[in-house]
Amino acid sequence: MTAANAKMFWYKFFIQDYQRDTSHLTLLEHGAYRLLIDQCYLSGGLLPSDLEAIYRLARAMTKPEQAAIRSVLGAFFTRTDEGYLHGRVSREIEEMHQLGSVSRMNGAKGGRPKKNPAGSDTSQEKEPGKNPAGFESETQRVSETEPRRNPAGFENETQQVPKTKPRKNLSQESGVKSQNNLTLPRKARERVEAFPISATWHPSPTFWPMARHVGIFEDSDEYGPALADFLGFWRDRPGESRTQAGWEKAFLESWQRYRAFSGAKRETKQNGRAKLSPHSGFAERDYTVGVNPDGSF
Repeated sequence: MTAANAKMFWYKFFIQDYQRDTSHLTLLEHGAYRLLIDQCYLSGGLLPSDLEAIYRLARAMTKPEQAAIRSVLGAFFTRTDEGYLHGRVSREIEEMHQLGSVSRMNGAKGGRPKKNPAGSDTSQEKEPGKNPAGFESETQRVSETEPRRNPAGFENETQQVPKTKPRKNLSQESGVKSQNNLTLPRKARERVEAFPISATWHPSPTFWPMARHVGIFEDSDEYGPALADFLGFWRDRPGESRTQAGWEKAFLESWQRYRAFSGAKRETKQNGRAKLSPHSGFAERDYTVGVNPDGSF
């Protein structure tokens, strides 16, 4: 095998093997090693014996680059009379050359040989297989045996529903009335249990533990006015329907707004004047305060 007929223009690169063998190299040495491997494959597995020629092939022009070339050659290549050899590159090229020779030989014979045992007689025709039991001829595909019986509970072939007693509703079996809607999904159950607000609506006992967390108590003087304000607001909107928990949540938010509004009104009454908005009173403001005669601040 000569270098002329063994050149490789592509090759397999095993990252794990490379990193295992080159973990001690510097970044500059990594670049030098990869360039030398590529050139070794392109050259048929042999690099020149002259260092100046190798410098030119690897484009190593500076002294640090040439030092990296010499370090890699000494660590991974073997110097011979013909030039520098690399063990892994030589094995890969030899394997490729052998595979190529086998392919050329098979091509000259008309293609890849058939997979028959050595010495087997392929001209002898095998005896055709016998028909399976229950089949008289090759065209008969249905066995002349007793037809398969229908499963228990089916009268004929067209009946697909077994003659069994229909299953009772879960609510009927457990004795729970259907109006409790316990078998419905949560969102569907909420739609069924929703109702419009009425003038006699009031929060349930489960509302007050939640209200105490935000500082609202059942004996507060604000309860009556806050509830009346809440009912008056929603009574004007008859199309709204919610569950008891939904109305209680809305009432808690309404009470908090009512408390904040009432506190603001009391504070205004105690001060004797309305609180100025930061977006009003521009005409009464003195814009010369803090401004020097020269216009600086």
